[in-house]
Amino acid sequence: GGMGSVYLARHKSTGRDVALKVLGDNQSNDPDLLRRFQLEGEVASGLNHANLVEVLETGTSDGTHFIAQEFVDGADLGHLIAQHGALPLKRTVSIIQQVSEALAFLHRRNIIHRDIKPSNLLVSRDGNLKLADMGVARSLDADSDSGQVTQVGNVVGTVDYIAPEQIDDSHSADARSDIYSLGCAWYEMLTGSPPFPEGS
Repeated sequence: GGMGSVYLARHKSTGRDVALKVLGDNQSNDPDLLRRFQLEGEVASGLNHANLVEVLETGTSDGTHFIAQEFVDGADLGHLIAQHGALPLKRTVSIIQQVSEALAFLHRRNIIHRDIKPSNLLVSRDGNLKLADMGVARSLDADSDSGQVTQVGNVVGTVDYIAPEQIDDSHSADARSDIYSLGCAWYEMLTGSPPFPEGS
């Protein structure tokens, strides 16, 4: 990915298989990217919900920054749509219900995801959905600096799914912005394409 690499690893203290996100060397030398990576771990740590990818540990080892998170044995929705096209309506309803539960949990804690899209929706082999990637999430709590890393004028999110107000000012994104993005993802599940695939 843009921030580094992800490995399948064994978490020593729990014995669980985990997805180990490792920040690349070039990104580690960029203070803004390093802080964004650290904030991803900080925002996601301690969030325990059946439909969120669980973060088990964050830290640095021999100068390498990492996030150890729950390994979801399955595929992301972007990959499934690319392979099979539009999904059956009944399956999309189940997926949307599960993502909505995860978002409601985050929003009650004043956290805005800001990057809801099919590739961040992981479906396990048994059909359970997990919302992943808190890399651009923002806590609305006054004591959090998660919103300060992104400079005013920088677009945060993925263009095909981003709410108009989030394009104008990523700091103005709130729960409604996540719901807009979820609607765009649902549209793609039903049709095989995002609503505005050729937009800028």
